[in-house]
Amino acid sequence: MNHLKYRALFAVGMTVGVLGLVGVRAQRAARADDPSLTKLTSITLLGTPGGGDYMRVHDGMLYVANTAQGTMSVIDCNKDRLVATIPGLTKCHGFAAAPGADKGYVTVGGDNTVAVISLGTHQVQKTIDVGVGPDAIAYAASTKRIFVGDHRGKAIPVNDPSTDKVAATVPVGGTVESIREDPTSGYVFANLEDTSEILALDAKNGKIVRRSPVAPGEGPTGLAVDTKNGTLFVGCGNSKLIVMNETDGKIKQTLPIGEDVDYAEFDPATGIIYTANGSGSVSVLKEDEDGKVTKVEDVTTVKGAHTLALDPSSHKVYVLHEGVVDVYQGRGK
Repeated sequence: MNHLKYRALFAVGMTVGVLGLVGVRAQRAARADDPSLTKLTSITLLGTPGGGDYMRVHDGMLYVANTAQGTMSVIDCNKDRLVATIPGLTKCHGFAAAPGADKGYVTVGGDNTVAVISLGTHQVQKTIDVGVGPDAIAYAASTKRIFVGDHRGKAIPVNDPSTDKVAATVPVGGTVESIREDPTSGYVFANLEDTSEILALDAKNGKIVRRSPVAPGEGPTGLAVDTKNGTLFVGCGNSKLIVMNETDGKIKQTLPIGEDVDYAEFDPATGIIYTANGSGSVSVLKEDEDGKVTKVEDVTTVKGAHTLALDPSSHKVYVLHEGVVDVYQGRGK
């Protein structure tokens, strides 16, 4: 190649490269300056304000457990408005359903059952006896079964939606606080709050595969899963987020979060982790492409707002407190 031509091409390439690098840095700086969460609106729920528990987005609807009222609120996520209130769910805690299903499952601590509700009519169809203190609940896509956390019974009943009967009950020897599934690995994970462990179950046979201590974390409550990288994000009561490898239970990182954490979500499209902290904040952290997690900030919410839900399609985050759901816009791609 002609040397003069080579030098000219090299100079052009260097100029383009520098401009590109400046552009990338400018974009990153702009993203860093963007707020993690921007409040959009608030939705007032029906009835006397009181404490609530889990929320979950399913097929464009947000299901909110109003534990103190014994009702479940249904919110249209596209319009961010209340569309139904389901009564008769004394001390309800959580909701789960299969994608595209016409029925959902609600843990009802008041009578130790799981209520089966119609997602079309918003009526209770039947109840299933599941043990003592049903709290957390999750649908396992790999087995098409519903896993229930008996908070006081220290067990995980497994419900078969085809029969709406308990197919098995797995004693776990600890207080189950959150349940998540990784359909890729076929494992179901549960926080054991009183023993400070993460329990891994084989979703197919219900056998306990592994118990992993969360130390230096204590009292794990919130739990989220990055299924692509096989990573668990564990929110602990001593204000720590534990980043754990799900295949062997080894701890990869420990990061600070707000006080009184109770729930966690992970947005797979953006790599953002959210924890709801009862002290009045949402902790925002970011997982990069290499799997390293960095703390972004603590966003001030309302004292007592200990639970949240993520709509992965819109990246909106819903935060519950005393009969009100605050709607925030999270960062998109």
